[in-house]
Amino acid sequence: MLTLYRWLSLPAWLLLMSVGRLIPRVRENILARRGWPAALRRVRAQRGPDWHPVWIHCASMGEFEAIRPLARALRAQGRPVVLSFFSTSGPRHLKDGVEADWVGYLPFDTPCAARLFLRLLAPAVAVITKHDLWPNHILAARAAGVPLLFVNANFHPHSRLASPWLRRFHRQLLPQFNWIAAVSPAMAERFRDLLAGLPVEVEACGDSRFDRVVERARESRALERLPREFLTGPRLVGGSTWEPDEDYLLPAFAELWRARPELRLLLVPHEPRDPQLERIRQQLDELGLESCRLSALEAGETWHGQPVLLVDQVGLLAGLYGAAWAAWVGGGFTTGVHSVIEPAAFGLPVFFGPRHHVSQEAQDLLACGGAREIHSLDEAREWLGRVLADPAVQLRMGTASTVLVGSRTGTTARLLERVLACTAHPAGLSEAPEA
Repeated sequence: MLTLYRWLSLPAWLLLMSVGRLIPRVRENILARRGWPAALRRVRAQRGPDWHPVWIHCASMGEFEAIRPLARALRAQGRPVVLSFFSTSGPRHLKDGVEADWVGYLPFDTPCAARLFLRLLAPAVAVITKHDLWPNHILAARAAGVPLLFVNANFHPHSRLASPWLRRFHRQLLPQFNWIAAVSPAMAERFRDLLAGLPVEVEACGDSRFDRVVERARESRALERLPREFLTGPRLVGGSTWEPDEDYLLPAFAELWRARPELRLLLVPHEPRDPQLERIRQQLDELGLESCRLSALEAGETWHGQPVLLVDQVGLLAGLYGAAWAAWVGGGFTTGVHSVIEPAAFGLPVFFGPRHHVSQEAQDLLACGGAREIHSLDEAREWLGRVLADPAVQLRMGTASTVLVGSRTGTTARLLERVLACTAHPAGLSEAPEA
């Protein structure tokens, strides 16, 4: 099946470069990758032939956030780092020389492009994170003798790795890795079952996202952007909420607020665009809840005691959980619950809907008592009321969250040790000749 993939990748690329240009998102990806060989040659010329970086590949900025502590630790050790992304969301947020010596896009996955990329880059080790496995690049690295590490590897029960149609394909692809670092013992066991009888080292190493979330909690200054008076009463944060979340959360909060007017809600919608924000405002009006936007306050508007503060900016949520007594994490009634680690890192009781199969952390929080799964408005009203009114419930659930996060930190140190061991024997590839 790998051979078939290699045969089909070139015609697929030709189709992408022709018909794909008519699709705006595809055209953006094509244009972003123009000139990557020249860019890498410039880097090689500046660094010299003995430069063998650690190559870290991520699908997008979200995956990089999880592996960022490793990139920082490597640079603190004086190791050169190159970051590649598939999505255009990554490089636009990062600059060469800050998080890495070079930041760019992974070429489209054809055999020729993959071989050229590996020859120009000449990495000492390749680190691929989470799930973004591109076979031609993996095979090119293996053929060049570059150690391959698959880290923060996730294999949940609904993963495409478990698909009967793709099991054979992944049994051929995954053995190209020297080491698979799974995020949990359960995930490691699934990898071992898939790869039974094959010489692949699989280890339950943990998820470096926990290290990054703790870092962000310490670094965040998001609370400084909130009105000081807003932080005087009990507070709930609704993070990355979708409309179905709001249909439970907002009526439940409205009933609790009528009994306790000192309650406050920080609502951070998953898509804080004007149409969504206007829909939420109308829903709040119908429930008798006054609201204001964070951007309006930052523009000089005065907070007049409105119980709901709508956060209409991105990038603040992780820090805003620090303002809460409890957190509602969105996505549990739609595509799957979003990150529950961020509120757990602040020692909060966490609530979410029933669709959490893609999040091992959500299931672990439920198991240890740090979270509660919500199915109805009655449950939302009951449990939010309990945690906001009873310090013992809040302390019990919050402590469980804190203990869980604390037990999962330290993955970065384990990954760093393995990467440094690999960099002791760089691949020593030479730069490709000019085309």
